[in-house]
Amino acid sequence: MGSQRDRGATAAPDVPARGRSTDPAATPLGESLTRLRPMLLAVAGFSLGINLLMLVSPLYMMQVFDRVLGSGHTGTLIWLTVVAGVALLCLGALETVRGRLLSRGAAWLDSRMGGWLIAAGHASGIGGRPLGTQPLRDLEQLRGFLGGTGMNPIFDLPWAPVFIAVIWMLHPWLGVLALASAILLFLLGLANELATRGPLKSASRDRVAALARCGAALRNAEVVQALGLLPRIVRRWDRDTSPALTAQQTAADLGALSLGATRFTRMFVQVGVLGIGAYLVLQGQLTAGGMIAGSILLGRALAPFEQAIGAWKNLTAARTSYQRLQTLLRAVPGPQRAMALPPLSGRLAVEGLTFAAPGSDRPILRQVGFALDPGETLAVIGPSASGKSTLCRHLVGVWQPTSGHVRLD
Repeated sequence: MGSQRDRGATAAPDVPARGRSTDPAATPLGESLTRLRPMLLAVAGFSLGINLLMLVSPLYMMQVFDRVLGSGHTGTLIWLTVVAGVALLCLGALETVRGRLLSRGAAWLDSRMGGWLIAAGHASGIGGRPLGTQPLRDLEQLRGFLGGTGMNPIFDLPWAPVFIAVIWMLHPWLGVLALASAILLFLLGLANELATRGPLKSASRDRVAALARCGAALRNAEVVQALGLLPRIVRRWDRDTSPALTAQQTAADLGALSLGATRFTRMFVQVGVLGIGAYLVLQGQLTAGGMIAGSILLGRALAPFEQAIGAWKNLTAARTSYQRLQTLLRAVPGPQRAMALPPLSGRLAVEGLTFAAPGSDRPILRQVGFALDPGETLAVIGPSASGKSTLCRHLVGVWQPTSGHVRLD
């Protein structure tokens, strides 16, 4: 008993050693996300296929308007429809595979990190501030974002330039409009991030603190009932959550404003591309099929921007949860695996045991030493706050000595 080296404990397998490193991959969470990189690369590959197959609908529309309606060839229409149907079937299959990969990756992360976070939350409650189930709630938030639809805009955004390039090939005027609208939506998303980051972070912090205080009170329900403290606890809950609710409402208002501006911009630009396309058709510089295809392509190019802004709240919550988990995992040890020891005979030895509370230079125990053979009894007496309970915590291995040793056999 005593320090980890006295008990022969070793770190859990397959987990990098951790200290106060600022490297995100130096924690189990960072290492787990690193292991998910091949899966995320595969998802990115599927996203490439999905976005290329998104070209099927505008190309089909353009061929029908420009070739089939002009020539009246029913056979061409049939074969175009068959090819488009097969391509769209492949699109649906790729969407399914992408969603299944993300959900399985999120489930793997959840199952791998659960034990670590339970152990880390447990360790934080020994001589520190208990976190309860907050780390597991943070993991659930991260898992929900990784396995949900919030990841799709992240993988679709890099392919927006492909659609803009195709629109440019239809006509440079349409390409300029598409590029300008994409830049405008990007700036709206950036403004949304800068405006909501602070309120959302503040709301999350205040909410977590309020839940921790309320949870601590409700775990002592009998004492609360006996002392009639429930009305006061409710008033404190209202007081503690009021700043969080205010910050959340501020972030929600700003997010709604940004989402509304984004939706207006996207829809107005689609109207504009039809208007410009119609003008170009009248001037003989564009076909009717190209006008319709340009509108569809522009909608597809701008859709990830709108989806990203709509999912921004979940993204911010997941990022805050990730940062909180990283801070926790850097600060406390993970699960430990004890070395197998021979059968105990029961001899207890305390050698030069000194302990000072974290952040204090004044020791509670100073150079305590004694030894007990099996069957012997020792009585420790003293006034309140003399260190008796602190000594007991060291004897059973709850706390670790500042210096000295507590050994069993």
